[in-house]
Amino acid sequence: MIGYGEEADTIFIIDFGLAKPYRDPKTQQHIVRKGGKSMVGTAKFASISSHDGFGKPSITIEQSRRDDLESLAFMLIYFARGSLPWQGIKSKIKVEKYAKIGDLKRNTTA
Repeated sequence: MIGYGEEADTIFIIDFGLAKPYRDPKTQQHIVRKGGKSMVGTAKFASISSHDGFGKPSITIEQSRRDDLESLAFMLIYFARGSLPWQGIKSKIKVEKYAKIGDLKRNTTA
């Protein structure tokens, strides 16, 4: 991906290290979504549903392709605008910061 604004001359490499198949290779059936997972990735681009259970492992559900598409949308908005409304939220407690970001994402309209 190519940067924006002051970073327009920068090329960013995407790491697929967390990627995994969504179908069982033998049966071709969709894998079962698992609970008890923590947020993966950067909160700035994370899907709203990934914020819902952060800090509450019994609620958090493994992220899926739907979450990937939502994250992609946040990245495209970031590239088009140069920033996102929830950037710069500060908190000394990570759970509180992620909750604030999630609330702002839920309440942001087009």
